Amino acid sequence: MTTKKVGKVITALRKKAGYTQKELANKLYISDKAVSKWERGLSYPDVSYLRKLSVLLDTDIETLLIGKESFEDKKWVGMICLEDRTDEIDLCSMVYDKPLVYIFMGYFLLAGISDLVIVCSEKEEMFIRDLMKKDRLSFLDISFFRKDGQNSLKKLFSQMEDRLAGKNLMVIFERYFIYGMGLSSLIQKALDKNGEATILAMPRTQEENRRQIRFDEEMVLTVNDDYIDTQYNYCYAPLLFCAYEKLMLDLSSFRELIERDAIRPVHVETANRGYVELYIEDRNDLMDASNLMASIQRISGFDLYDLKEIALQRLLLQEGE
Repeated sequence: MTTKKVGKVITALRKKAGYTQKELANKLYISDKAVSKWERGLSYPDVSYLRKLSVLLDTDIETLLIGKESFEDKKWVGMICLEDRTDEIDLCSMVYDKPLVYIFMGYFLLAGISDLVIVCSEKEEMFIRDLMKKDRLSFLDISFFRKDGQNSLKKLFSQMEDRLAGKNLMVIFERYFIYGMGLSSLIQKALDKNGEATILAMPRTQEENRRQIRFDEEMVLTVNDDYIDTQYNYCYAPLLFCAYEKLMLDLSSFRELIERDAIRPVHVETANRGYVELYIEDRNDLMDASNLMASIQRISGFDLYDLKEIALQRLLLQEGE
């Protein structure tokens, strides 16, 4: 974090919110000279102003202090590589008013990632290309790859070497809908490991043991008896964060990577309670996710996973583009 980077973020978000420096200063009960110093990179906002500043600028504290540039410095690429592919549900399937692929892209944009790799069928690729053109999503840089049933992940990744060498990956490997106000902060914590293998863990009741994982006092995944005995069963979310080189293994699935602890260490980033999540494995799950998304949008009045709106908030897109 540098004062100049923070200053650029505050300037961009202030202009997007429609405030002059003086108007923003009045709402914070400070002088416009103080705001000017922030934006010119001469000083940081005092921590006591960050919460109110994030509310006024319609963002979160992480974006204020990190902004677009630090994500770019870390060379992150978002990757969609679904393991259980079916004809019934694919990336084109609609979750209420959004195609499933837009939900996934929304996770990446929340992390400030617009450089994407999608492993999909020819049909899905044509659908996504047409949709991006119609919705004018040119700020996304997407490469498409194919994986048939005979290819191992290692073979697929070797085909991507020129595209991914030296990069860190945020990989979505199962169809998964998640919503929660702290999601961007949770993802940012995983990104901050800067390429060290990391998986997200969601707290569930003791009765829920599908995809359960255990971790030790160092918050590292373990398959041994040395683990923290918590009041919840923690289950992994299918979002893996890892350097490309660490994934160049002879694996049959990302799930196996986690369950047999193939990469060591795998760090675990735990979420608090309050997230709504669904695995979309069949048409009934798809309907549940659609109903959930419709209800949240109706009650909140916000358009969930609006890619342009998220990109504006993460400074990946300028107003009017």
